[in-house]
Parts: sequence; structure tokens; C-alpha cells
Amino acid sequence: MLNLRCVKTAVRIGDDVIEVVDHGSYFINGVLNSQLPTQLGKFYMKKSEEDVCKGKNGDRCDKIINFKVAVFGNDSVQIKVASNMLHVNVLCSDENFQGSVGLMGTCEK
Repeated sequence: MLNLRCVKTAVRIGDDVIEVVDHGSYFINGVLNSQLPTQLGKFYMKKSEEDVCKGKNGDRCDKIINFKVAVFGNDSVQIKVASNMLHVNVLCSDENFQGSVGLMGTCEK
């Protein structure tokens, strides 16, 4: 049995690229753990962290790291690191993402 998991993801907006590694470190245009908040493309990007505790007594805690690029209105690109796993979420509208493509798919009508 072959077990595969994604250890790094990247998002490019314009000429800028953010790469996030499954343990939470990141590169912006090749610079490790650049100062945030910043801009990616011409859009505001920030990082937030929170501890989430689960289990019977709330004794299993994980750090959740979220990178969010606010694109237009309510549209955004989010990369989340939780339990050493990467999650990419694109919240998009037709008018702002029409014609966008990527590994995760396309934003369609």
C-alpha cells in the first residue's frame, strides 16, 4: 500500500508566489518566513494562528495556521495548516475569477 500526502502547496497571484509547508513554515517569493501581513499580487495577505483543543477533556490540542489572501469583496484564497496537513480553499465568484485555472480546479459558473 502506497501512502501519499502533500507536504507543500503553492499559490501564485500575478508575479508573487506563496509556498506553505505542512509544518507551517512558508516562503514568499523564495524568502523563508517573510514578514506578514504583506501583499501577494496587489492583494492583502495575512497569517493567523489559533490553538484548537479536542478530545474528551479538551486535552488534544493542535495549532491551526491560516494564510488568507483577500482578493475582491468576499472572494479569497486560504491555505490552512492543521495537524501537519494542508488545506487550500478558494472562495470565488464568477466575475472575479473567470478564466482562472489551477491544480485544484477552476472557478465555474
